Amino acid sequence: MLICVLKLIPISFFKYLNVENPNQAVLRTRCGDWQVKINNGQLSQDGWTDFAKRHGLQRGDFLVFRHEGDMVFDVMVFDPSACEREYPPRNLESNPVGSREEQESSQSKSMNDLCQDQMDENSVKGEASNSTFSHPYFVSTLKPYSFTGYRINIPMGFARRHGLCNRCCEMIIKDDEGRSWKVRLRHKSSDGKVYIGHGWRRFQLENALKVGDVFSFELIDHGTKPIMVFHRSSKTKMVHPEEKKRPGKFTPKDFMATLTPFNFKWSELYIPKDFARLNGLGKYKKMTLKDPEKREWVLYLRKTSKQRLYIGQGWKELAAANDLQAGHVIKLELIKAGNTLAMKLSYQEPAAEKK
Repeated sequence: MLICVLKLIPISFFKYLNVENPNQAVLRTRCGDWQVKINNGQLSQDGWTDFAKRHGLQRGDFLVFRHEGDMVFDVMVFDPSACEREYPPRNLESNPVGSREEQESSQSKSMNDLCQDQMDENSVKGEASNSTFSHPYFVSTLKPYSFTGYRINIPMGFARRHGLCNRCCEMIIKDDEGRSWKVRLRHKSSDGKVYIGHGWRRFQLENALKVGDVFSFELIDHGTKPIMVFHRSSKTKMVHPEEKKRPGKFTPKDFMATLTPFNFKWSELYIPKDFARLNGLGKYKKMTLKDPEKREWVLYLRKTSKQRLYIGQGWKELAAANDLQAGHVIKLELIKAGNTLAMKLSYQEPAAEKK
């Protein structure tokens, strides 16, 4: 990870890039992707100016660059007070896999309206008096904005009563199994609304949350680093990783997809963007895939101009050897992601073909 206050890449950082004389980088934020040229280790005006204007960079801001491989950097912008700057999410059209609820919400309501809906609902539910929890808590129902805006609002009344207003700090979320996640507690300068921002998306993915899920957040510590415990409602069913998942959905260590004629016409298989980013797959050039017959295949990973990761060379031979066809539902499970990348393939035939 690189922390930078200027647009000059430190010479000492180049040894970690494994790229000789890089001439271009891709900067990624929630707003989109920017291709920026590099001249003598410096981000040139070609691309950098647009990036700086779009993110309103000012003197005193500092940026954190996380290298994801192949000169692709995830960028976070912080103001002089060390609070991460708030930006609207990238256009939903850039995400090829979007739920119907997300698309409908973007057309029917603005982000502010959705946020207010969530605030109103949470405020009504508030802190139930018949709770078995020993600490203050609030109940929340996930709305589409939590997935498009990558955040969850905290009821204003709850935040005021427990000293969470006007804060920008790290917070810990724990679950009933003892797992924990680091997130950022933030507030909007325009209206003071309090929300959980950075880290919320990872929390959503690793808990397989979806629109309509009901859960409680119990505040067990509101000190310098607040701690909340996440409790699922009895109305919300936890999907165990071994349970059958719908094609196109994924968990942190595996994903499923339904094969289409496209996969065979172009001999390509795209990897879900969130799955690739969550597991840091962008840095790999190839992978080993073990099929149901225990055979191992070397597959090569490629990227499109928009940095979409896909399996290219080797896919055609693998598909032919396993008699894969359009309509087959396949599952790729991550086995190893260290110095080398290894995955396991399993699949099921279309219902019409089952005997």
